[in-house]
Amino acid sequence: MARKELFSFVFRGCPEDTFSVVGFTGTEGLSQLYEFQIELVSKRDDLDLDQAHGGLAVLTLRREDKDLPIHGAVSRFEQLRSVDGYVFYRAVLVPRLWRLTLTSHNQVFLDKSAPDFLAEILKGSNILFANDFEFRLTRGYAQREYVCQFNESHYQFFTRWLEREGMYYFFEQGDQSDKLIITDTSVAHSLDPDQPPLEYVRGRGLDTKSRNELCTALVSEQNALPGKVKVKDYNYRKPSLDLRAEADIDAAGIGDFYVYGDNFKTMDEARQQSAIRAEEAKCRKTRYKGRSTAAFLRTGSAFRLNGHFRESANAEYLPVYIKHEGTQTGYLMSGLGRCLSDREAKDAYSNTFSAIPKSVQYRHPRKTPWPRFYGVINAVIDAEGGGQYAELDEQGRYKVRLPFDLSSRPGGKASSWIRMAQPYGGDGFGMHFPLHKGAEVLLTFIDGDVDRPVIASAVPNFANQSIVRDTNAPASAIRSAGGNQLVFGDKQGQEFIGLYSPFHESGIAVGSTEPGGGGSIIEYTNGKMERLVVGDFCSATVGGSNSITVGESVNINGGLKSNILAGLGVNCNLGNRVTYNKGSQIRFGDTELSIKNESTQIGLDNLVFKGGTTEVTAELVKKANKALWQGLGASLAAGAGVVLAANSFQTAFLNEAKMEQATPWMAVGGGLAGICGIGLAISAYRNISEIAEQLRGKMARHTTVMKLGKVGLTVNVDASVNAGAEFSATVVNDTNRSIIQIYNKGEIISLINKDQNCSISLNKGNSIDVVSKETTIEGKNTLTLKAKDNIKIVFKTLNAENAIKITRNRTIELA
Repeated sequence: MARKELFSFVFRGCPEDTFSVVGFTGTEGLSQLYEFQIELVSKRDDLDLDQAHGGLAVLTLRREDKDLPIHGAVSRFEQLRSVDGYVFYRAVLVPRLWRLTLTSHNQVFLDKSAPDFLAEILKGSNILFANDFEFRLTRGYAQREYVCQFNESHYQFFTRWLEREGMYYFFEQGDQSDKLIITDTSVAHSLDPDQPPLEYVRGRGLDTKSRNELCTALVSEQNALPGKVKVKDYNYRKPSLDLRAEADIDAAGIGDFYVYGDNFKTMDEARQQSAIRAEEAKCRKTRYKGRSTAAFLRTGSAFRLNGHFRESANAEYLPVYIKHEGTQTGYLMSGLGRCLSDREAKDAYSNTFSAIPKSVQYRHPRKTPWPRFYGVINAVIDAEGGGQYAELDEQGRYKVRLPFDLSSRPGGKASSWIRMAQPYGGDGFGMHFPLHKGAEVLLTFIDGDVDRPVIASAVPNFANQSIVRDTNAPASAIRSAGGNQLVFGDKQGQEFIGLYSPFHESGIAVGSTEPGGGGSIIEYTNGKMERLVVGDFCSATVGGSNSITVGESVNINGGLKSNILAGLGVNCNLGNRVTYNKGSQIRFGDTELSIKNESTQIGLDNLVFKGGTTEVTAELVKKANKALWQGLGASLAAGAGVVLAANSFQTAFLNEAKMEQATPWMAVGGGLAGICGIGLAISAYRNISEIAEQLRGKMARHTTVMKLGKVGLTVNVDASVNAGAEFSATVVNDTNRSIIQIYNKGEIISLINKDQNCSISLNKGNSIDVVSKETTIEGKNTLTLKAKDNIKIVFKTLNAENAIKITRNRTIELA
């Protein structure tokens, strides 16, 4: 009777009788690629090994009721030896999913959930198609902004995300191919209703030909576990949120299993991660290791055990790992007509397995390493549109395009929003220089996690060159894209700081502002300049000071104002000038000279000129001068306080480089000087005001007072103030003069016209000399003199109540 073949192997595209199976070993497991190494024999020695390698094939385990196929791809094919016209081969059969291990890729997924981007990986490889895999999931998965596959195979990326999310996979074998099943629930592992329970029997001395599918050994294994799992993370979008959660593993467990930085964003994700990690540990607590001849055992398919001596062991199990072994040497040798020993003549199948109770939720351990990148990688700022500016979101984040990204995403769609590291920041304050589209940046990764990028810095390249290079190496500079810049020149002997804006060519330069050195501070603009100081303003100039205003100039001072000029003061006004003083104006000094082509001074009520003073008045003036200098000195002290403060700051900073030692000196120096200056200046103003009132009062006497007012012109010369005082009014040229003169001590009063043809003299000897062609003197009564020649009238006594007339006939009439 011919022996029946237990195992067969068929290459797709080859005749079914090309190979016979000598024997095989194979392993499979949950979330594990199965692998079967199959020893083959064939009469053909001309097989195309290149065609065999990588092709699809099927290993079939034949049973009385139902054959069990194992489909896959041949990952390795070997030609071994030739014996008596037969050629021996070895084939390694793996699932088609294995082909993902041959890849290596870098790419970015945006705004997708884990099932979405994992399905994209499977379909995008052109290895599996939509009907070659299936997701059997019971919960929802959050959409993730940014996920990066970095220098890893599609398979590594696939498995590490399954492990993180608590998903795992197994295979279902159909008539034509294998099918990948991805699940997150034990519900997916159902019992085959057509499959009877696996019977447990003791011992190994059994006739496996009469009783093929039995469990011959079962070992229960208990493992120690931690008490609970804790997870924690940080979400910069909600920095105050304490993202932590925990879940119990084993009440009798010891210690905690703590995981930080799994990149979850919400408390729901935190609780979910803690539950997944706890289930990952729990499924290791109780393991059953067995041995059987049941070829139907497959990872992913549950089975029921009967007949165990321990009643609790008669339960439902889920295999998580199986090692298969099969041989049919007897079948092959019988076909060759050879005699075999009893051992060689046996055709057999057996397996060893590891299982967990079906009631326990399986989670695959996190074995696949998560890619960590502890350096930097270059990228380019991405943006929509053709403008130079990159778009920022409400948090000031950018989008970048990674150089390894092969996708054809449009501008602004190549990444999620990414933060940029900054040297300074806080609530409402910080430092940010916006990046532009196309700028090259360096990315670093938080905890080395490639899914958590941060822009570390911008770097120059040939297209975007550094603003400091060989031509200006001593400079330190900050320049914006609009041309605004801050420059520190550090060339020895020519140090400077420059602040510049291209708008109206405006800037401030401090230090060496002139070619070759020299200069100190320069402010310049083609526009207007405004300065508002709400508080004290102190300025001290030791040296020359020049100010040129071509246009309107307005100075408004709402309080006390002090001006100190220690040398020559020259003011040049090329246009009109109007000065308005709401209050009284007081001017002190030794001498004053005013030179004008034409000068007009108007007093709406009176215009008074006074000259000469008494000793008492002079003392008042000295007192006023002293008060004035006290006020000016106080103002100067305020400025000196600022200079002293700056000096103290410079000394402390340079000698000890401690800012905290310099700052208090600045506050004390400037503050005390300002307080003293204001107090003394106000006191001086009050003293001067009081003295000015005394100078204007009756106690202040002057030699000469001239008053122009509504009633006319009054001139008083007070000889009691100055005994030598006299009054004189003269118009003088080379040949002519007109004089009004009152001589000292009242000896002579003269009125002389410019050509000296008409004069009146009142002499000390009570005589009146009149020289005139026609002169009239009028008083309360009149004296009229008419003559063509000189007339001299001498009065010993003159009665003012009467009148004297001289007629044409030269007679004198007394009325």
